[in-house]
Amino acid sequence: MRISTRISAVAVLALCTSAASAQRSLDAVHAVFEARQAVDYAAAVGDYLVHVERAGTPDASPDLARDLAQLALVVPEELADRLAAPDPALGRDLAAWWRRQDPLPSTPLNERALEHLLRIATAEESFGSGDDAGFDARGETLVRFGPPTRRRVIDVESDLFIARAIREEAAIRRSDFPRNEAWHYPALGPDVYFLFVERRGRYEDAEPVDLLPRALWAGGMSYETVSRARLLGQTIRWIYKDLHTYSADIRNRTLTFDAAVGGDGVAFEGNTALVIQNEFQRARQADAIAREARDAALPEASTSVRSGPFGVARRTAVFLDGPVGEGPLSVWAGWAPIPSQLAGVADSLLALGLSPEQYLIAQSALALGPGYEREEEQRAAVPAQPARTVWSIADAVPLGGHAAFEWDLYPADDAGQIVPPGAVAADVLWIDSVDVAQAGDVALSGLLPVDVDRALALNEPDRYGGLPPPRTPGPIGTGESVAVYFEVYGRRPGVEVQIEVRAVQVRAGRILRRGAAVATGSSVRATLDEPRRPELAVVDVADLEGADELRIEVVVTDLDADVRVRQSVTFDV
Repeated sequence: MRISTRISAVAVLALCTSAASAQRSLDAVHAVFEARQAVDYAAAVGDYLVHVERAGTPDASPDLARDLAQLALVVPEELADRLAAPDPALGRDLAAWWRRQDPLPSTPLNERALEHLLRIATAEESFGSGDDAGFDARGETLVRFGPPTRRRVIDVESDLFIARAIREEAAIRRSDFPRNEAWHYPALGPDVYFLFVERRGRYEDAEPVDLLPRALWAGGMSYETVSRARLLGQTIRWIYKDLHTYSADIRNRTLTFDAAVGGDGVAFEGNTALVIQNEFQRARQADAIAREARDAALPEASTSVRSGPFGVARRTAVFLDGPVGEGPLSVWAGWAPIPSQLAGVADSLLALGLSPEQYLIAQSALALGPGYEREEEQRAAVPAQPARTVWSIADAVPLGGHAAFEWDLYPADDAGQIVPPGAVAADVLWIDSVDVAQAGDVALSGLLPVDVDRALALNEPDRYGGLPPPRTPGPIGTGESVAVYFEVYGRRPGVEVQIEVRAVQVRAGRILRRGAAVATGSSVRATLDEPRRPELAVVDVADLEGADELRIEVVVTDLDADVRVRQSVTFDV
């Protein structure tokens, strides 16, 4: 059952032109999200992306500077470095990057861009400042990683604590204890948290030592200032106790500190002022190390908009449909849903009051240009539990372009309710920089595992005439045969080639056994009189003992130029 037709590049261009003709200004775009006008979100996202694509051109909006400063928080470093300087290619590359972030490429809406603009609106509303991006460090963190799992204030300003501090140290004032917030992001890593303190009316990134009043640590520390040292020790403990659930590093610091200093701020051994001073310096060093380690481990940005958990096992291969070095190409994907994952999808539907039996798997195959612009799309529906693995094909992919495959749910014969894409489950597979392996005057497609019995029944295997079904995904067993389909291409008629098929058994990343496969066409010389030569190799695996993986390799040698091109496919054992 086909549920939509192909979308041509001309049609997509017409849609973009229509959207641009009634385009909102950037201020109007942001006003949609500030007012949470959900009905206008999709159109506003489209207008925003048009503005971004014009960056660096004479048509760029004069108000784009703030949006680029906000984009610097989420784009890769190589793009962020280009945002401040004139660059006529900037808009094109930003638009391509945004298209690649789309978690559901078959839908008209870029859900990741929508999430970004909603985060921007929240950051400006809740954490606004005079910075270039329009908000302080809390807003920057929100835009990069979304809202925290936990958010709290370190209570160094409690009346009891401050009253005691002021009573014991006349130089200490309530204003010496900075306002602060701690944000915890366990999904980014077991110890990822952010601490912010208020300085000069805005919140900035900070570390635990920044919560200590400067009057306690900026000078005045000596062997005689025991009361101040005790107060400093108690403050450090206070901060560590509040933060220790966020970080293993802080927990370790707490244990070390507790072993040296008691709850009253007095050192168990040695001069209290000297011990506290040493602990304070150790805390400053630990802060610097922790910040560097955290920054190195953090992703460039994080999003809550993801495809999944629709589990699909798949194999893909790229084939050449035109002259060598010119394209176009097609990407074939053999796929099957994973039964255990399908059970989770069914549970999600039941939780919504929907019947799983009324839904099919809607599968989209998209051909994309070099900038991830959409060239063509095919969409079809298959039963939620197909009897065998299924082919999906993204064709007419330009050389250097990309492909995307998406799996979602669709109501069967209009019996079920429409489920928003990705609301229950979705899976997206991106194939980047589509090309075939080339050397000299020959090129080699990818290797595509196919069903052995059906393959052996074919006299002349050829994907244009129909291929056998894909091999069912899963590990290979001893005694099992494996069939792979591939194609060899010649740049000119009469190219002499040697085609070799090899079976390589691998254990723990190292080659265990290697040898020529017992296969159809395991080693043949051929003359490429036609631009394309289909090949099918069937490999009989007699002994896999000790191997973790079986790798099938195909090596094609251009005998005239003495150059080789190689492709391989790996199976778990």
